[in-house]
Amino acid sequence: MSEQTSKNASVKGKTATAKPKITSDIDDKKLKSILNDLIDPTYAKFNARLLPPDAESLGVKLPLLRHLAKQIAKLHGLPGWRLPALDSHEERMIAGFCIAYAKRVTTADRIAALDAWLPHANTWALTDCVASTLKYSQIDAPENQPVYKAWALSHLQSTHPYTVRFAVLVLWKYFGDSMGGELLVRHFAKVGSDVYIVKMAIAWGISMLALHDEATVSACVDVRIDREIASMAAQKIRDSRQFSKEEKLRYSEMLSGT
Repeated sequence: MSEQTSKNASVKGKTATAKPKITSDIDDKKLKSILNDLIDPTYAKFNARLLPPDAESLGVKLPLLRHLAKQIAKLHGLPGWRLPALDSHEERMIAGFCIAYAKRVTTADRIAALDAWLPHANTWALTDCVASTLKYSQIDAPENQPVYKAWALSHLQSTHPYTVRFAVLVLWKYFGDSMGGELLVRHFAKVGSDVYIVKMAIAWGISMLALHDEATVSACVDVRIDREIASMAAQKIRDSRQFSKEEKLRYSEMLSGT
């Protein structure tokens, strides 16, 4: 690395903590420029180890992406999600966040935007972060629940693994209480994907649902849940500090019998 390159990296590392203000004339080119100024070389190296090679991550920290998305959503509403060019991981993340943060949006319009965004999701970070951010969209409001629930269930058989992962996350994060662990497990057992990121999302959900509903684990036995998913779920439970020693042992034994 040349001396000048080193200096530039140092400057970018410092500016990564700044929070730029988005103006009304923002467009995709100006957003790219802002993102380039926010690149943190150290974080870029760290993030590159976590994401797949095709993620095209620049190396901008998540809080800054949230900050940018909130401003874009405030200025442009739901249509603001189409402003980023979607060429990089960060642009795709901002677009997803805009969909979640946008105010005064009908459920049908937000779902249509999610359907248009999901094919661009190509990392677990995108699906997980955007799914969690949907809490700001009133996804769990009583009047919205039936629509979002039906929408998520309909995506469990998608051929796009990241769409399936997103649907799985939405179901156990927002509808675990209303649907119950047993019913969700029966839906998850019908997911035909053999992709690791999908199986891990289901296993993660099983472990979280089991915290408050032992029937979740019993259902895994009843439906003979995929053995790899059962093993992942058992490991999640054993690694968690939220289960007692007795629960860890009992659930692990139950899941080993699937």
